[in-house]
Order: sequence, then structure tokens, then C-alpha cells
Amino acid sequence: MFDVLVVGLMGLGVVFLFVSFRGKVLGEKVEVEYISAEGDEVGGNKIMVDVGGAVEKPGVYELEEGSRLKDALVAAGGLAEWADREWIGRVLNMAEEVGDGEKIYIPEEKEEGEITVSAASDSSLVDINMASESELDELWGVGPARVSAIIENRPYGSIEELLEKKVLPKNVFEANKEKMSVY
Repeated sequence: MFDVLVVGLMGLGVVFLFVSFRGKVLGEKVEVEYISAEGDEVGGNKIMVDVGGAVEKPGVYELEEGSRLKDALVAAGGLAEWADREWIGRVLNMAEEVGDGEKIYIPEEKEEGEITVSAASDSSLVDINMASESELDELWGVGPARVSAIIENRPYGSIEELLEKKVLPKNVFEANKEKMSVY
């Protein structure tokens, strides 16, 4: 009985080796074609994105043009354990396309009782993604109607989206652009 078991195991081993090395012995090649969602072949232009803050491997990464925010975070090793996931879920759009030279900063989670200010922001700036109605109302030319429009159109990837989404007219944007941030 033991001899039959040994011979059976050896036979399985030979079959496994044959299947594993068949492609190498016969010289077969498997061609893989990568296709983007639009149907164009991948391998086009490259972009550089700087990912920092609460990620596993902060740094500058080369990505394919048309890459999404989630792709940049994956390249940086994913979110660190201490990343502020609540803020990320509320403010960031993982499907947003990233551009060449873009800086992505992931803030750290606030510890209980601790007040922190993101290293990428200036505490004197109004964060249009997080500001209260009263903070937004302090901006020049921004009254209750524009405050409501700013809040309804959140989140913003950049302050320029206030113009793109037609939330603020150009003169109000220009008067306040040095006072606003998105992080």
C-alpha cells in the first residue's frame, strides 16, 4: 500500500513539472496586451505626481497620463495607519484624474484632544472643503448665497474649481484666492 502511495505521488510530481515547464521547454510565449478604459493602448505619456503625508512611501511617482488619485495612492504604498480616513472619505475623490506636477497631501488623523494643522496648509487660509458657513462668509464678496453654493459643490481638488464650477465670479475669486486653500 505504501509503495502505491509513493508511486502515485511521484507520478503527480512528474505531471506537475511537465505542466510547469511546458511553456519554457516548447518555447511558447504568452503575449499580454494592456488596454485602457478608452480602448487606447497603455504606454502613452507619463506624468509625475508628488504624494506626501500619511502614506506608506511618500515620494514622487511616475504614472501613466490619465491616472486617477487612487492610482497615485497605490503607487505610494497606500494609506498609512495614521491617515485621517474620515477626511479622505469626505474630501477626496479617488476617481479624480491627477495631473502632471500635482501634489497630493494626505493628512494625519487627529488624536483625541489634539488640535493639528496640516503641514500642507497655512492656518490663516480658509479651507473651502472644511470651512464653516461663518468662516466662508468672512471672505470678500461672499454672502449667504455664495456660502451655500460653495458648500453644495464640495469637495474641491483646487481653489480654481470655484471658477470651473461657476461658484464664484472671477472678481470675487481674484480678491480671495490668496486667502483660500483646499487642504
